[in-house]
Amino acid sequence: MDYKTNLKEAMKLLIADQDDTFKVYKDRKILGSLVFKDLLDRRSGIDSNGNPLEGFYLTPKNREVGLMTRLIGLNGVLNLISRYNVEPTDAEKKIIYKDIKDVLAYIEKHGYDASPYLDDDTNAFYFKENRVDGKKISYMDSRTWAFSLFLEIRKLHNIETAKGGKKLLDFSPFIESVNTRIKLALRFFVDSVVIDKNGDAVGWGFANGCEEPSLYFTYTLLEAFSDFEDACLLGSNRDEDFLEFLNEGNTYDKPIEDEFRDKCFRVGDIAWNMFGHIIKDAFVSDRFDDKFRIIPRDEIINSSRSNVLFNTIYIVFIWLYSYKNNHEIRPTQWGNIESEDAIDKCEDVKVAMAQALSLVQTLYDELVSEGKDSIVSRHIIAFDQDHKIERFGKELNDANILTASLLPMLAKANNLVAFYIHKFPQQKMGVLFERMIGARLLSGEWLWANRLFDLLSTVRYIGSIADFYDYYDTFEKKYAEKSTSTSKMKKDLTDELKRELEPAIAKDVRQKLAAKHKQDLDEMQARNELNFPIEVQINKRVNEIVDKRVMEIIGTMFNDFAKFNKQKGKNEKASMTEENAKVYAALNEYVMSHFDQPLKKASDVTGKASIDLLGAANIDIMTAAKEFFEFTADNMERKGLSKLSLANIFELIKKEKE
Repeated sequence: MDYKTNLKEAMKLLIADQDDTFKVYKDRKILGSLVFKDLLDRRSGIDSNGNPLEGFYLTPKNREVGLMTRLIGLNGVLNLISRYNVEPTDAEKKIIYKDIKDVLAYIEKHGYDASPYLDDDTNAFYFKENRVDGKKISYMDSRTWAFSLFLEIRKLHNIETAKGGKKLLDFSPFIESVNTRIKLALRFFVDSVVIDKNGDAVGWGFANGCEEPSLYFTYTLLEAFSDFEDACLLGSNRDEDFLEFLNEGNTYDKPIEDEFRDKCFRVGDIAWNMFGHIIKDAFVSDRFDDKFRIIPRDEIINSSRSNVLFNTIYIVFIWLYSYKNNHEIRPTQWGNIESEDAIDKCEDVKVAMAQALSLVQTLYDELVSEGKDSIVSRHIIAFDQDHKIERFGKELNDANILTASLLPMLAKANNLVAFYIHKFPQQKMGVLFERMIGARLLSGEWLWANRLFDLLSTVRYIGSIADFYDYYDTFEKKYAEKSTSTSKMKKDLTDELKRELEPAIAKDVRQKLAAKHKQDLDEMQARNELNFPIEVQINKRVNEIVDKRVMEIIGTMFNDFAKFNKQKGKNEKASMTEENAKVYAALNEYVMSHFDQPLKKASDVTGKASIDLLGAANIDIMTAAKEFFEFTADNMERKGLSKLSLANIFELIKKEKE
C-alpha cells in the first residue's frame, strides 16, 4: 500500500463529512482507540542481558527496556486516555498500574538515568556513583518525561467514569509518591539551571552540572514549565492545597512556582534577544549562547543529516511556552504594561513565530518534493556542552540518541501558534494533520516511524495530533459543520428547482442553437453536443432563473403576509407592522446577500415608513418568520414552489443568520 492509498483509507475512518472548504472529523476517540490498542501490544521487550522483559521498547531492532522507554510509552498511553477519551479495560488498567509501579521502583533504586541509551555500568558510574555539588546527577530528558507523566497521573486520578462515582483510573497506591516526585522535580529544575558569569539564569543542559546551556534541553524545561502551569496553576486547575504541599520546606525567596516561572521568563527573554531578529529569515546552529552561527541554506541541503530545522522549532517553543499563558504579564519584563514599546514587542514575538515556522515549512516541503527530507527529518542530540565531569557528554554523544521526528514537531508548533496566537482557523492545519495521518506505518498498524515501529516518533505524533484536535474543536469545527450543512441544503434546493426548470430551458437553448445554425442543423447539433456543452448553458440559465424566481416569490409572499397582518391588526386592535418589519428585515438581508437587489421598501410593505430596521442583525428570526411561513404554507403550489423548496429556503436563511 503506497502513501496516497494509506492516507485515503485512513481518512475514511476519520472524516464524517466535507465540502470544498472544510472537513468535519469524527470523534477523536475513534483514532485514539486504534492507536491505544496497537501501542499496548508493543511491550514485549528484553533486559540489558537479552532476557524477556515486559515493557515498552524503542524499535524492533532495539528492544531493550529502560527508564526512558517506560516513561515515553506511559506518557503516550496516558495521553491517549486523557486527550482522546480512550477508556481502558480492566486488563489494560492492570498493565498501566504495573508499568507505573515499575517506573517508581526503578527511580527509587537507580535514579533518573539514561537507560537504555547507556549500558548498565556507564549508567551506574554517572548516575549512582558520581555527585555534582553533593547531589546525584540526573539525565534531564528522564526528569522532564517523568515530570510530565506524574502530572498526567494526578490529572487522571481525579477523573470519574461516564457512569460517575467510579474513578476512570485509580492511582491511589501511587499518588503520594507521585506528588513527592513532582515536588522534588521542581526544586531540581530550579537548582540545575545554568548560571552565567553575571549570575543570570541562561538555560539548562543535559544534566545538572552542565556549565553551558543546550537549546534542546532548555526547550524541554520550558515545556515542563508549561505542563505544570496548565495542570496546577491556571483557572479551575489551580490547586492551592497542592501548591502549599509543594512549598513545604521551601528555602527560596519566592514560592517554588514563582521561582520556576521567573527562570523560564528569563530564558524566554534571552532566546528573544538572541534570535528574535534572525530566525524569521535564516537558520541557526544548536548553540544556545553567543557561540551560535548562521547556517546557510545550501549547507543544509547538501549535508547528509542536519538538525537545523529543529533548532528553529525549539526556539519558537521556548518563546511560546514563556508567553502563551502569560501574554498579559509578559510585557512587564520589557517595561510598563501600558507602554507602546512593550505592546509592540509582544506583537513582534507573534510575527516572528509565524515567519520562522513558515521558513521551516517552505524548506521542508521543498526537500519532501525532491525526496531529500531524510536529511532533516530526525534530530540526534548533540551533547557538546561542557560538564563538570569530563567525557560525560562524549559518552552520551556516542549513543546517538534520537529525540524527535520533524513532522510532528513542526505540526505541534503550528498548532500551538494557531491556538494561542492566531486564535482563528488556519488552512495549513488540516494539511499537516493529513500528512501526520499518512505518515503512519504502511503495514496497517496505527503507529509511526519509517516503515518500522518507533516508540518516540509514535508518542510525538500522539501529542501533535491531539493538539490538532484541540485546535480543530476550538476554531474550525463550528465553521465546518455549518459549511457542510449549508452546502448540502443549497445543493438540494438548486437540484430540485433545476429538475422543474431544466426541460423548458433545455428546449429553449436547443431552439436558439438550431436557429443560429439552421443551414446545417444536423451537423451542427452533433458538433455542439461534442464541443459546446449544452449542460453548461442549461446550468447558467437555471441559476439565473432560480435567483430571480426565489426573490420574486419571497417578495410576493411577504406582501401577502403584510396585508394579512395589517388586517389581523385591525381586527385585534393591535398593530402588526412591527412583526412585518422583523420578517422584512430578515428576508431583505438574505435576498440582498444572495441576489444583490432588495425587496420593496419597508414603507411599501409595512404601512409604516418610520419603522427602524437598523437592528435587523439582532432580531430573533425564528420567531419573526414563524407566522410568515405558516401563512404561506397553503399557497405554495399557487406561487410556484413546492413545500420542500420553501422549507429549504427557510433553513438557508436560518443558517445564514446563525
